[in-house]
Amino acid sequence: METKVIDADKKIGSVSVFGDLDGSTSPTLLKEIEGLIEQGMVNIILDFTGIEFISSSGIGVIAVSSKDISQRNGKLIVVCNNKKVLSLFDITNLSKVITIHKTMDEAMAAV
Repeated sequence: METKVIDADKKIGSVSVFGDLDGSTSPTLLKEIEGLIEQGMVNIILDFTGIEFISSSGIGVIAVSSKDISQRNGKLIVVCNNKKVLSLFDITNLSKVITIHKTMDEAMAAV
């Protein structure tokens, strides 16, 4: 995982996730998101363009983080173009709670 502050003025941070988001990697993602929030980032982009699989624990981290960020008047945005992952967001209704874009440029324009 790679975490970075994209724009401190707009309070935008990002986490890039590669491979699988499962029971062993989900706690790391949660810590990365919490770290960005502690730095004052309220708009967080999850770059899932390198993701192959998301388990239920990964979905849980996304849902909890989305709620936490929205309570801070921020946005959680996911960048993903993997059809299997996108269908999982639809099946779990997570696509109704988070904003999903296919590119980082689209996500940045949405903040």
